[in-house]
Amino acid sequence: MGRLITPLPRVGLTQGFGQQADSAAESAAERIVKYIPAEVVAFYLAALGIIQTVPNDQAAKKNGAYLVALIVGLIAAPLYIAILGRKDQPGKWLMIGWSIPAFLVWAYNLGGMFKVWEIHEPWIGSLLLLTITLVAGLLPIPRK
Repeated sequence: MGRLITPLPRVGLTQGFGQQADSAAESAAERIVKYIPAEVVAFYLAALGIIQTVPNDQAAKKNGAYLVALIVGLIAAPLYIAILGRKDQPGKWLMIGWSIPAFLVWAYNLGGMFKVWEIHEPWIGSLLLLTITLVAGLLPIPRK
């Protein structure tokens, strides 16, 4: 499995119904993973862990670090896909576009700056995560 989405060939009638359903399910699962830049999520998780060690009496520094981590993630998510993808990669711009909301949903779900802004609700984060995962898995992949 590569790191970026590639369109699958069209499934013909000769392959049988079960094989077609298995290919579609595998394709959707792979797309979900690839729209969300795992390396950027890992960066954000590590950054949150480090920032949480800052003493609470240094709230301004802590809040600034949360903001920097969020901004770096927002920039790194599309940049990572843009650099990693081939110039002629089908669906590359779709993945770049989806990487930003996907990262925002993950970041919201994890807290960080959203807790500082007092807009973090774990149940909303979970619903957003489910929604973006569902929608990303259903998006058609452009072909060449």
